[in-house]
Amino acid sequence: MLIARNPVILFANGIGDGVMNLPALRALALHFGGRATLVTHEGEEAFFFDELPLRGRVGVTFTSEPRGSRHIPVDQLRCKLSDCDMLISLVPWWSPSLGELLSEIRPAYSVGFFPAFRTYVPLNYEKHSADLAFDIVKSLWPEARIDDFVAPPQFPSKAQAFVAALRGLFPAGSKFLAVHAETCAPKMWPWDRFARVIDRFLDDREDFAAIVVSDRSPYLRDMRNYAQGRVLPCFGLPLSCACAVVASADLFLGIDSCMLHVADFARTPGVGIFGPTNSAEFGFRVGPNITLQARATEDTSESEVLDAMNAMIKTPAIRVVRAKDSDGVNGLQEASKTGTRGTDLRGWHRGGSAEEGGKMSSEGIATA
Repeated sequence: MLIARNPVILFANGIGDGVMNLPALRALALHFGGRATLVTHEGEEAFFFDELPLRGRVGVTFTSEPRGSRHIPVDQLRCKLSDCDMLISLVPWWSPSLGELLSEIRPAYSVGFFPAFRTYVPLNYEKHSADLAFDIVKSLWPEARIDDFVAPPQFPSKAQAFVAALRGLFPAGSKFLAVHAETCAPKMWPWDRFARVIDRFLDDREDFAAIVVSDRSPYLRDMRNYAQGRVLPCFGLPLSCACAVVASADLFLGIDSCMLHVADFARTPGVGIFGPTNSAEFGFRVGPNITLQARATEDTSESEVLDAMNAMIKTPAIRVVRAKDSDGVNGLQEASKTGTRGTDLRGWHRGGSAEEGGKMSSEGIATA
């Protein structure tokens, strides 16, 4: 079953999901000894995959569909994947085009998260998204350990040079607070709160400077520490440079976004603000952190964020979830425990359901 001459790995999801799927992709590429082809979107995050020992990479455009799924351009892939004898799908969403792809290329073996695949790995949203993807690996390679493959992306030389130049702008020994504040609107924390917290933190930490890697902020130039040159907005950076800044920082502050996952895999101490998405599924997995989980991000106060940042400085190896229940009461949980679950906003990370995959199969899509 595991002997495949031309295995194909299918991955298509958000930028942050690309970071969280890196352990699974690294393990699969290693397991197949350079024989695998990766089918993925070729956006700015393509550098994530440059390190993988692959036979080749096929870049396509996946268009969005309702409920977070994507449309796969089967016509573009039909000829390119004609020799595929094993299809490994890491996508946690189902769409009719995924079933069509299975029907068209008819691999001898397939594995994925829906019943239409020969080996069906049930979706388990109670675990971290990185572990969910690694379930696919373990279905093929049971002895594989995800912790052997958890690391930040490998950054191109231009990104490493950018970080070195950035540090050269500040006195020797300066520490960096990396801030990322932008994502889908309901997951964001108000920008004015970010600005006030950064100012208050820097007032008490003369050895720190703040590097803001978001695309924009209407408040930064009004900050007193901006005027003093201790807040540097790095708007519009190439993704590789922004990720490298976060990975090399001394402290990270942000929300559920790709940069939080980079900070996590780089073991950058971090404070994460979560609202409608579940930090147990989409938050920190390996890195030191304090996660602030509420039903809505705006339920988390500036004082709570500042307290968490100072606690990370004092105890940089801590891993804690501070979760508020529906009445706003705080509680402490181990980092491995599930935080307060908010609205299921699956469109940002996943879509479809196992039942849909089974339904498509029963209507005539070939089970490969």
